[in-house]
Amino acid sequence: MKDKDIKTTDNTQKKKKSLLLIALKRHKVGLLVVILLLCLSSTLAWFIYNTTVNLALTGKVKAWNVSFDTSETGGTAIFTLPDLYPGMPAVTHSDSDPCDMDHHCIAISNNGELSADASLVVKYLYLFGEEQTGNYTVTPSSDGTYTISSEDYPFNLKFKFGSTSIAAGEVTDLYFTLDWPYEKTNADYTEECPTTTTHAYCTDYDSYLKHYDAIDTAVGEQSYEFNESGTAVTLPTELELTPEEIARINRKSLIIVITVDFVQSNP
Repeated sequence: MKDKDIKTTDNTQKKKKSLLLIALKRHKVGLLVVILLLCLSSTLAWFIYNTTVNLALTGKVKAWNVSFDTSETGGTAIFTLPDLYPGMPAVTHSDSDPCDMDHHCIAISNNGELSADASLVVKYLYLFGEEQTGNYTVTPSSDGTYTISSEDYPFNLKFKFGSTSIAAGEVTDLYFTLDWPYEKTNADYTEECPTTTTHAYCTDYDSYLKHYDAIDTAVGEQSYEFNESGTAVTLPTELELTPEEIARINRKSLIIVITVDFVQSNP
């Protein structure tokens, strides 16, 4: 290549560099905006990824295998949910699923020589870090369902035995369900507001919806504040939990401590 050509090439490259520098200087504000937008989009993507809600039910059975024999008359299980919000996917158990905590279920065995009847007692219930006392009711049904309800709860919470009567050597299931629909339906209104009700919000369907819309808002705000604050729950010492167990179930939106009691069936 001739010297003249080399000089021409060098001049062209210098010219290109000069033009690039001028463009950078003239449009540096625009470039900063672009870079900021890229950073924000990356941060948002990370935030969405890291705030995906895990709705798996967790629990623990302490010091026993939920069994009945001559020396055991029952025991304690702890169920938790990490988050609650309107319209959340329903927590359910399907008969086709195995009975384990990942599928919202515990197996109850009768290891004795006699038939036993099982019953459930709610020992403690914590909602957003606060122990609930006296403001909910537990209603047992003949089909083995225990419904936990309150006028302050917009969600439906139940435990259900596969069978409350367990023959010697047999096993039954106890499973947990919870759903929080976006809006109550006419079917809910008919079920929860019979003609004999005395609730003021049961005068008509619109009043019923407005009542539960207000509860949805109030409990939804509680959920948001709890998740933001990360408030720890002080669990009873009688549960004899290890620090690792406390860390695993602490700061959950819902914590329910139940006992399953067994009594010998009538002959």
